[in-house]
Amino acid sequence: MESLPFLPTYTLTHHPTPPQDPLFTSLYTLLKHNMYTLYITSILSWPTKRKLHQMRLPRMQYLVLRYSSDDSSHNTVETQSSDTRGLSTQADNESTNSDPLLAAFASFLPGTVHGVRVLYLYELQVSPSHQNRHLGEGLMWEVERRAVTGHRVEKVILTVFSANVSARRFYQRLGYELDACSSKMPVGEELPEPSFYILSKPVVTVERVEN
Repeated sequence: MESLPFLPTYTLTHHPTPPQDPLFTSLYTLLKHNMYTLYITSILSWPTKRKLHQMRLPRMQYLVLRYSSDDSSHNTVETQSSDTRGLSTQADNESTNSDPLLAAFASFLPGTVHGVRVLYLYELQVSPSHQNRHLGEGLMWEVERRAVTGHRVEKVILTVFSANVSARRFYQRLGYELDACSSKMPVGEELPEPSFYILSKPVVTVERVEN
């Protein structure tokens, strides 16, 4: 375990492969709690099998932030999200987080896109009770640092739902822009907006910050 200098009340653990239960189940529960409604409204279904398969890819790496406190009640994932807007979800009926101190996690995988070495960010999820505490920024800083020091890739790349306006603004604030392989912003009311965008950030930006 380690800690990020600007998040002293949290501990960071790097898992070079998918973690075992009960942590794996806690990560999936948090992911589904946060993203279920966006999937339902964007692609009309929650892809259970695909998500579980994706999360268990052998080379998938995880960064997990846990709250450093004995107060285990601080971070229980709520069973009814304020964003569900009346939808009855399977996630609402599942048990709360089996790791009550789980605050946030990121998952990523190195790979190649159109001949360019990239670090693909699959998930960045923050527990509702720990949002607005800069945990997302902290995890992204660590992902980008590892992209430079550990994987020697050219850029970090990610996918974001077009309907997830707050996430798009978050990534844009961190320097992420539409990638060349992404659908472009539609021009004209007659063109529908794509369901998602691909954003990327050159890791040379991180190197300049660290030098």
